[in-house]
Amino acid sequence: MLRILNIFLIITSLLIYGSIFIPPTLFWPAGILSYGIPVLMLCLLMNIAFQLILRHRIPFLSLGLLLFGVFVMPEIFQWNSVVTDQERKSFEVLSYNSRLMREYKAEEAKGWVYSQEMINFIVEDTSAIKCLQEYYSDGRWKALNVSQKLKQKGYEPYVLNYHQFAENDEFARGMAIFSKFPILKRGKIDIGESSINQAIFADVLLSPKDTIRVYNLHLHSMGINPELEWQKASEAYPILLSKLKSGIQKRVNQTHPILVHIAQSPYPVLVCGDFNDPPFTYNYQQFRKNLHNAFEQKGRGFGFSVNSPMFFLRIDNQFYSDAFELNNFKTLREVPYSDHFPIKSTFRLSAP
Repeated sequence: MLRILNIFLIITSLLIYGSIFIPPTLFWPAGILSYGIPVLMLCLLMNIAFQLILRHRIPFLSLGLLLFGVFVMPEIFQWNSVVTDQERKSFEVLSYNSRLMREYKAEEAKGWVYSQEMINFIVEDTSAIKCLQEYYSDGRWKALNVSQKLKQKGYEPYVLNYHQFAENDEFARGMAIFSKFPILKRGKIDIGESSINQAIFADVLLSPKDTIRVYNLHLHSMGINPELEWQKASEAYPILLSKLKSGIQKRVNQTHPILVHIAQSPYPVLVCGDFNDPPFTYNYQQFRKNLHNAFEQKGRGFGFSVNSPMFFLRIDNQFYSDAFELNNFKTLREVPYSDHFPIKSTFRLSAP
């Protein structure tokens, strides 16, 4: 029996650990298998505890498999110390899926209700650069004219409306980058036709000699509604698998042109956004190959960024290139207005 269990653990571990290196476009189940890494590591920990407490023996196989998987732990859990700002000039970067400024969980009870608290947070936050996904502003109403409020605070905007909405100065519904530094160039990356998924960038002049490129991404949704109730469990699994498969493959296809664009950037890059992929997935690893992740370097705890029943996910990220030094990273869990928590980092360019 023990031999069968050991064989099962070995095969399962190799399949799940190896899945993060397999493109889901080649073998789509690999994208789903990678979601099992936290569960596998928890099972291995429980088996180790069981063997130690009840059988008084060291389960070397489970211990070895757990240690083999520790290479993904920096992406899941961190305990970095907090560092205060140095004298050299630094700047803060905010990334936030603002849910079209709508009050979270209000639709069913009251219909669409815009959150004045969320708008106030976005306007009053002191970050020099703000990357907003699912951005909304309406110049017809003073309370909803977020773009004007930010301009009055000294921010220069780059707003790209969703495909189905025409560009105009009064109404905005899409992606946005706001900067207190001058924006030299604005652009978007073609990641395929989608109603809400986009990738934009802005070249920002930090100083007469220093220009950086800031990306703001919103990749395809995971397609799971945790609050949806299915009447029959047998109907739920095919729907869930279909949504997971479709979402994984679409995000891989969206990521490729973004990575190509990043590789061709003439400037150091900051990549912010709602990636809709947890850290132990193939897509996340592709960004991680040539960029650093702010949570991994300076985060604390698990850094969960989803404010919903699926609270155990960290899908909002800030990546950065070698030219930057990261001072701090925070997940602002005290800001509960959206179904995502904002994330915020303090950067400065490395000395030449």
